[in-house]
Amino acid sequence: MGILSKFVNAVFKLVGVDLEPQQQQDVKGVDFSAPATDANIPVIYGQIKRVGGTIIYRATNDVVSNDIDNELLHLIIVWSEVNGATVKQIYIDDEPITSSKFTAQDGHRWAYAVHIQGVDYSDPLLNASGWAPAFNKPEGLLYSYVRLEMGAKDPVFNSRPNITADIEQKTIYDVRTGRNSQVTSNPALQLYDYLTNDYYGKGLDKSDLDIVSFKRAATMCDLQVQSHEGGRMIPLYTSNVRLDTGKSIKANCEMLLAAMRASLPVVNGKLTLVIDTDKAPVAWQANAQTIVSDIDVHDASKKDRFNQVTVQYYDVERNGKLQDAVFPEKNSDIEGQWRAEDNGIKLNKKIKIETLNNFYEAKRLAEFIARKSREQLSIKFTARDDAALLAIGDIVRVSDQALGFDQKPFVLTDMVLTGNGEVDLSMVEHQPSHYSWLPSKSQPIIPDSTYNSRKPTPPTGLQASIGQDNKLTVQWQSALSDFEYKVIRDNKVVKAGDTTLNQVELALAIGEYTLEVFAVNALGYRSNAATLLFTVVVPVAPTVEITSVTPTSAVLYATTQGAGIHTNYEWQFAGEGEQKTVISQVLTVSSLKPNTAYQGRVRTLSAAGKSDWHSFTVSTREQTTYERNVALVFELSQTPSWVGIGIGWQPSQMVNQVRVSLRDLAAQTELAFQTLQVTLSDDGLLFAELAQAQENLTDSALNIEFVGQSTSNLVITASHELQVVRQAFSVTGLSVQELQDVQQRLEEMDELADSVLKQALSAEQVFDSDLQSTLYLEQKTDTTNATISEAVAAQANENEAITTKISTVQSEVDDSKAQIIDVSQTLVDTEQAIATKISTVQSEVEDNKAQIVDVSKTLANTEEAISTKISTVQSEVDNSKAQIVTVSQTLANTEEAISSKVSQLTSTVNDNHAEIKTYYITKADSQSAVSQAKTELKSQVDDNLAYLNQTFYTAADADEAISTKANRLRTEFNGNHTHITQNYYTKSAAEEAISAEVNTLKSQVGKDIAGLNEVYFSKVDNDGALANFVRNVSVSTPSGTASVINLMSAHANKLGQLDARAEIGVDVNGHVTGMTITPGRMSVKAGAFELLDNSNNRAVYFDSGAGRYTFNGHINATNGSFTGHVNATSGSFTGHINATSGAFSEAVSWKLGNFSKVRVSSGGLGFYYRNEMTAKISHFGHAKFQRLSASSLSLSSTLSCSNSWGHFRGLTLTGKGSSDVGARIRDVRFGAIIKSSSTGLDVAGTGWALYARKGRIGPHTSAHECLLPKNLVPEPGDILCDDELIHIADMSNAICTAVLSSSPMSVTARGVYIDRRVLTDSQPAGLVGFEEWEQLAYLYDVASMNAGGEGAMNVCGEGGNLQTGDLICSSSMLGKGMRQPTQSEERYTIAQVRHNVTFDSPDQVKQVAVIYKRG
Repeated sequence: MGILSKFVNAVFKLVGVDLEPQQQQDVKGVDFSAPATDANIPVIYGQIKRVGGTIIYRATNDVVSNDIDNELLHLIIVWSEVNGATVKQIYIDDEPITSSKFTAQDGHRWAYAVHIQGVDYSDPLLNASGWAPAFNKPEGLLYSYVRLEMGAKDPVFNSRPNITADIEQKTIYDVRTGRNSQVTSNPALQLYDYLTNDYYGKGLDKSDLDIVSFKRAATMCDLQVQSHEGGRMIPLYTSNVRLDTGKSIKANCEMLLAAMRASLPVVNGKLTLVIDTDKAPVAWQANAQTIVSDIDVHDASKKDRFNQVTVQYYDVERNGKLQDAVFPEKNSDIEGQWRAEDNGIKLNKKIKIETLNNFYEAKRLAEFIARKSREQLSIKFTARDDAALLAIGDIVRVSDQALGFDQKPFVLTDMVLTGNGEVDLSMVEHQPSHYSWLPSKSQPIIPDSTYNSRKPTPPTGLQASIGQDNKLTVQWQSALSDFEYKVIRDNKVVKAGDTTLNQVELALAIGEYTLEVFAVNALGYRSNAATLLFTVVVPVAPTVEITSVTPTSAVLYATTQGAGIHTNYEWQFAGEGEQKTVISQVLTVSSLKPNTAYQGRVRTLSAAGKSDWHSFTVSTREQTTYERNVALVFELSQTPSWVGIGIGWQPSQMVNQVRVSLRDLAAQTELAFQTLQVTLSDDGLLFAELAQAQENLTDSALNIEFVGQSTSNLVITASHELQVVRQAFSVTGLSVQELQDVQQRLEEMDELADSVLKQALSAEQVFDSDLQSTLYLEQKTDTTNATISEAVAAQANENEAITTKISTVQSEVDDSKAQIIDVSQTLVDTEQAIATKISTVQSEVEDNKAQIVDVSKTLANTEEAISTKISTVQSEVDNSKAQIVTVSQTLANTEEAISSKVSQLTSTVNDNHAEIKTYYITKADSQSAVSQAKTELKSQVDDNLAYLNQTFYTAADADEAISTKANRLRTEFNGNHTHITQNYYTKSAAEEAISAEVNTLKSQVGKDIAGLNEVYFSKVDNDGALANFVRNVSVSTPSGTASVINLMSAHANKLGQLDARAEIGVDVNGHVTGMTITPGRMSVKAGAFELLDNSNNRAVYFDSGAGRYTFNGHINATNGSFTGHVNATSGSFTGHINATSGAFSEAVSWKLGNFSKVRVSSGGLGFYYRNEMTAKISHFGHAKFQRLSASSLSLSSTLSCSNSWGHFRGLTLTGKGSSDVGARIRDVRFGAIIKSSSTGLDVAGTGWALYARKGRIGPHTSAHECLLPKNLVPEPGDILCDDELIHIADMSNAICTAVLSSSPMSVTARGVYIDRRVLTDSQPAGLVGFEEWEQLAYLYDVASMNAGGEGAMNVCGEGGNLQTGDLICSSSMLGKGMRQPTQSEERYTIAQVRHNVTFDSPDQVKQVAVIYKRG
C-alpha cells in the first residue's frame, strides 16, 4: 500500500454515513435531441485549463445565399454545473476564439460564442436551426453557444474542430465566514461544498459534519509557505480539479482528501476532517501501565519504501499539460545516500495527482511521500478503557523497554472498542521532520529503537558440502531467521532467493561460483554480505536397484548418494527389439517375455551435467497362474430418478426393474445375479423389494441392503466379498396430491365467498315487534296516493332490550309507484348485541322496476363479532334486468379473523347474459394467514359463451408459505371450444422451496382437438434440487392423435449425485420417434435414421425395421473406436452393413461398458479398464496380464512372494493374537505394490499401524481428514480451516468440520484441500465410537487435506512475489494463500515455497509447489 493511499485508507470506515454512489437525479440528463444528452455533468473547482465539454446540441443551416450549403454550424456545449464557475476563454483547435484568424478582411467574424450560467438562451439564428428555447432548458448548467461559419472562399474550418475552454470558479461558500469567498482552490472548502450539495454532491446535512474541523482544515490549507528558498509565498494546499460525477461519491472525496493529505474519520458521530500535520502529543501515553497486550511491530516492505518519487500534475503555466515533479533529483546527494541504504536497488514511485496545477506544490508532495515512505514504522496493541477518549489523528507517545521506544511519537490511525471495554489501537510512526514547511526550526529524525536496526550483523561460519550429483548445501550461523542469497558466476548473478533456514541447497552447472548471504531483520533491512567461493564438477554415475519383477514387466530404481531434488536419471532399455529412453528416477517396462534376461543402462542428470553410463541386467520371472477378475454392477430398466410435474411423474412407469449382476470380466460370464423392484407410490415415496429370480455360482453370498425405504431417497447396496457398489434412487418435484391440496384450498375459499353472496341475496328480515305508530300522514285521490308513516317499538325485561323503528315514504299514481322504507333495529341480551339497518328505495312503472336495497348489520357476543354490509342495485324492464350486489363482511372470534368483500354485476336480456363477480377474502387464525382475490367475467348469447376467471391466493402458517395465481379463459360457439389455463404456484417451507407454472391451450371444433401443455417447475429441499420443463403439443382427429413432447430436467439428490435429462419426440398413433439425452448417453428411437451431407443427400441411413445400415461413400479409418453399443448375437451382426468401399486400418476400439474397452492395434489385442491396460495378447502369441484377481483367498499362516509377483483384487491379512503382526513383507526391494481407485492400504493396530523397520518412507505427503459441508465446493489446492470439533476417537484420531480460509494469517488453517468422498463409503478413523455417524452424511462429505510433506497449493499475489524458501499463510482471498509478512515460522504458517513465483496483480492465483507445515 502506497503512502498516499494510506492517508485515505481509513477515511471511509464511517458510522451512519454512506458515501457509496447513489442514483443520479434525472435532471442530469436533459431531454435534448442531440449527442451526449445523457452524459454526466462534471463539477469544476478552482481553475482548469483547456478542458473539453459535452455537446448537447449540434445543427447546421443555410441563411446566406452563397455557394456553401449549411454554412452555419450551431453548437451548445455544457462545461459543468453552475457552482460559481465561469468561462474565461474558448479555444478552437488550441487557438483562442478571439484570434484574428477567425476574422475576415471586412471585419466579419467566422467564430462567435456567448456563455450562459444556468438560464434559458435564445438566438434568432440558433432558433432557425431547430433550437426550441421553450423546451430546451439546460437550467443549472454552465454552457456556451458557439456558432461557426464556413466561408465561400478560403474556409477557416476544414473539419469538425476541437473546442476546449478555460474554466474558473469565481466564488465558493466559506464555512469559516458563512458567506461566499474567492478562495476557490481551497480543498477543505471544496470538500465541504461537495458533501453538503444535494444537487451534484452527497447532500449531507451540516449536522453530520464536525464544522470546527472543516474550519481548522480550511485555515491550514490557506497557510502561506515559500514555494522554494527565496521564492514567492503560496498556499500550503490547493486543489484545481474537474470532478467526474459519473464516479462514486467516495472516489471523488478521496481525490479531494489526497489534495490536502487528509482523512475523514467519524468522531463522536460526525465526519471529522483531519489533515496530516505536526502537532503536540496528547496527554495520554501508551506505556506499561496503559498497554494490556503485546505490541505488534511492522515496517514498510520494499514495495512501500522509495528512494525516488515522481508526482505528475497538470501545470497551469503550460496550459494544463501533464508535467513531472521529482524528489530527490537524479544524481543528487540524497538520492545517492538513499540508494546506498537500499543496497543499490532502485525503488521508484510515480503518482498522478489530479488536483495539483503548480510545480512547487507537486515537488513538496513528492518530498513528503519519499521521506515518509522511509520512516513508516507501524504498531498495533490493545490498551485499557481510558484510550477510548483518543481521536483519530492524535499524536500519542509510546514507551516500551523491549523495543527501545522512549516516548516515541505515533499517529493514531484506527481504534476499535472490544467487547470487554478495552480498545484496539493502530498507529503509524510520526516524524516532525517530515513537515519542514511549517513555521518552526528544522527538527531531527527521531530514531526508532535498538529493535529497528538498520544494518543487521552478517551471517558467520559459512560451510559447504557437495553431493555426488553436485547438489550444493551451504550452512551458516546467525541470530536472525530471514536470509537472502545471490549466486554469482563470471560477475553475473545466476540465481537469487531468500530462505528462513540457516542453509540453502543449490543445483548448479559445472564452474566456479561465489555465494553471498545477507541477514534480514524483521523490518526488512539487510546486512552486509557473507561470501563463500566453491567449484562444481561433473556428477557421479548412479546405482540401480531392481524393485519389482513379473513374468512380463520390471521396475528399476536409480539413486545417487546425497542426491537433491533437481537430480534426475536417463534410462536406455533394450527390450523386444526396441530401445526405450526414459527420463525418470523409476523405470517401468512392460510387454516383456517370461524368464528372459534384458540389458540397459542409466546415467545421472543434474544442473552440473551428465555422468558416465552405468549398465545393468534384469531377468523376468516364470509365468504365474491365472486369477479371475470380477465386477459387480447394477442394471436398470429406466433412469433412477422420478420427477413430479404436478400432473404426473416422469418417467411415467412407476416400477424400475433392477438386476444386480456379478460378472467374470475375463471369461465374460455371469457368476451371480439378483433381481429386485423399486416402486414409486402415488404420494412420491419409494419402496424396494427382492424378486424371486436369482442365481449364485460362487461360494460367497451376494448381499443386498436397502436404506431409505418409504422415503423420497432410496439407496441399494450390493456386496460380494470385498466388492461393494451402491445405486441411489430419488424422487423430487410436485406430486399430484400436492397440486390437489392447493386446488382444495381454493375451492374452500370459493365456497365461503358463495355463502356470503347467497346471504346477501336473501337479506330481508322480519321484525317481530309490537310497533306503535308515531306518525301517519296521507293525501289520497281516486288515482293517486301519498303516504308518510313512522312506527317505533321498544321493549325491555331483565334478560334483553329491543328497539325498532320503521319509516315509510310512498307515492302512487295509477300503476306507478315510488317508495322509500327505512328499518332500524337494535337488540341486546345477556349473550349478544345486534344492530341492523335496512333501507329500500324502489320505483315501479307498470312492469318496469328500479330498486336499491342497503343492509347494515353488526353482531357481537362473548365468542365473536360480526359486521356485514349488503347493497343491491337493480333495474328491470320487461325481460331485461341489470343488477349490482356488493357484500362486505368481517368476522372475529377467539380463534380466527375473516374479512371478505364480494361484488356481483349482472345484465340479462332474454337469454343473453353478462356477469362480473369479484371476491376479496382474508383469513387469519393462530396457525395461519390466508388471502384470496378472484375475478370472474362471463358473457353468454344463446349457447355461445365467453368466460374469464382470475384467482390470486396466498397462505402462510408456521410451517410454510404458499402463493398461487390461476387464469382461465374459455370461449364456446356452436359447440366449438377454445380454452386457456395458466397456473402459477410458489411454496416456501423450512425444508423446501417450490415454484411451478402450468399452461394449457386447447381448441376444439367437432371431434378435432388441438392442444398445448407446458409445465415449468423447480424445487429445492433436503432431498435434492430439481429444475424441470415439459412441453406437449398434440392434435387429435377421428383418424388418430399426433403429438410432440419436449422435456428438460436437471436434478441433484441428497447424496450429491447430479443428473440431467433432455427428451424430444413425436408420437403419431402410438408410433414414437424421439431422442433422449442423459449424462454420457444419447438414445434415439426411430424406424429410420438419416445423416445428410451439405447437399441434403443421404450420407448414412439406418433402417431399424429392416435391420439395414447403409453408408454411402468411402470409409477409411486410420484409427478410432465405436463409442456406442454394438449388439451382436453369437459373435455375428444380426443387421446388414452396406459400404460401397472402405477399409479399417491401424487401431480399432470397442467400448464394452463399465469403463471397459477392447483395442486392436500393432498386431495385438489389448484389454483396458478405466483407460489402464489390464491384459494384452500379441500376434506372436505372447500374453501379458497387468493384474490377477481372486474372488477369494484363504491363508492358513503366511503369504510368501519371494522373487515373484502377484496382484490380488482383495487381500486381508490379520494377526491371530494381540501381539501378532498383520503382515510382514520382506526380501525384495518393493515387497508390495498396491494400486486402488480409492484407499490403497487400510491398516490398523493397537500399537504401530505401520512400522518401517528399515529404509525410508517416500515420496512423503501426509494428510488429515475433515468433515466438509456439502454446499462448500473448494478448488483442489485451497486452504481449509478447522471450524468445529465433532469427535475425539482416541489419542491418535479426532475430526473437525472445515471451512475455507477467509482472513490473512489465520491460525485455524489446517491443510490444503485435495479431494472428497461420500461419508458413508467408509467410517473415518476420527468418527470411531461416534453413534449414528452415518447421519452426518446428510450434511457432510469426508475431505482430505494435505498437511505434511511435499505437494502444491493455490497462492495469490496479495502478499507479493514469491522466492524459494518463502513461507505461506492464508490471505483475505477465499481459500487462497499468500506470502507470509514475517518470514519466520508462526502459528499461522501453512507451507514453504520451493520455487520463485511472480504475480501480475494481488488477486492473481497460481498453483505453487510447497513443503507443507501443518502436519
